[in-house]
Amino acid sequence: MAAFGFPIVGGPIAGLFAYFGHRNGDVVQRNLALVAVAVAVIALLVVSFIPESSNLFSPWVDLSGPLPTN
Repeated sequence: MAAFGFPIVGGPIAGLFAYFGHRNGDVVQRNLALVAVAVAVIALLVVSFIPESSNLFSPWVDLSGPLPTN
């Protein structure tokens, strides 16, 4: 969930879970964590290349400008 909601932090955390799952031989944990890493990378790429899509991933963040315009 963190990888989708806040991929900059959630991606590395999921990467750690994948590493520890691989080291312990837990294939299911490793694969689920790698899916979360992939989701984080895709979310970052989509928001980077298509800035208008930021509302799709984080609708609570206002990227309209530095100062509110009322």
